[in-house]
Amino acid sequence: MSRFDLIIFDCDGTLVDSELLNNASTSEVLAEAGYLKYTTEYCLEAFIGCGQSMVWEVAAAESGKPVPADINQRFIDRVAQNMDAMARPAPGIAAVLEALSKTHKICVGSNGERPNVVGCLKSTGLLRFFPQDCIFTVEDIVNPKPAPDLYLYAAQKMGFTPDRCAVVEDSIAGATAGVAAGMKVFGYYGLAHQPEQQAEKLRTLGVHQVSAQLADLLAFVK
Repeated sequence: MSRFDLIIFDCDGTLVDSELLNNASTSEVLAEAGYLKYTTEYCLEAFIGCGQSMVWEVAAAESGKPVPADINQRFIDRVAQNMDAMARPAPGIAAVLEALSKTHKICVGSNGERPNVVGCLKSTGLLRFFPQDCIFTVEDIVNPKPAPDLYLYAAQKMGFTPDRCAVVEDSIAGATAGVAAGMKVFGYYGLAHQPEQQAEKLRTLGVHQVSAQLADLLAFVK
């Protein structure tokens, strides 16, 4: 018998190799608006795991000028344009989801914008594992990760208590949220740009298991 009823997956960097997609799109729309500091490399280093609202707040604070009112819609549109070229499923994730979907409830809890999350899942062939009412995003709550709100909301909507939930995360913000929610956290660093450093950061947060292989999740949830 499993110690978990619900497995909650982050999307970007966990289900989908989409950090380049999101951060390149962020860089492009900021550059077009005159914020030239935010190269793709800079965004990858500074903003992994952050909600877009935080990104815009940081850009405005650091530059001393507000971002355009429609910057978020520009970002959503740019992600859609870049998606097919840049989004890829995480290695081995389809087989993991196939197995888990037979034994557990699974859902998505992402700091991303809902159109982008659904689009990434569709583009990578993973949407078949997640009905629309099992996809929870930053739009569902007030405080995004690293606050625990999104994971607590997902658990509540799916009908489970936090102690019966496991979280699968790659980012520091997301892992912090999962631990704060009182859930067991599987830290995945297989897509990290600096894997060993990321693994150590996840361990320091109190993540319950750290691995570069998503297949290890199957033993973790038993």
